[in-house]
Amino acid sequence: MANGPITNTTTANTTSNRHPVDEIAAVRDMISALKAREAELRDMILAGECSLVGDEHAAEIKTIQQSRMDTAALKRDLGLDLLAPYTSQVDVTQVRVVDTARQRTKSQALEAVLR
Repeated sequence: MANGPITNTTTANTTSNRHPVDEIAAVRDMISALKAREAELRDMILAGECSLVGDEHAAEIKTIQQSRMDTAALKRDLGLDLLAPYTSQVDVTQVRVVDTARQRTKSQALEAVLR
């Protein structure tokens, strides 16, 4: 197939007949929704809107110290030459997912304008 095979993907909880690219987009949408819900729940807990003890779990609130390095300020104030021995380049592989229906709509609109 020109667009690659549609695979039957099996995980611990589900089986999907969706193309892996479509499924990864859906999974990313679910993760985004779960992160938003996590933030809401965290805010409720920190605001004291609920008990720290649930039916199955207990929450513990801790404040810790962490160090942060302002790399933009280091580059600006010390210069790239001084930082070069401590800097390395690494390869990062990303899977970027694009909504093809939206892309087609944009392409069709652009084509109509250019005609």
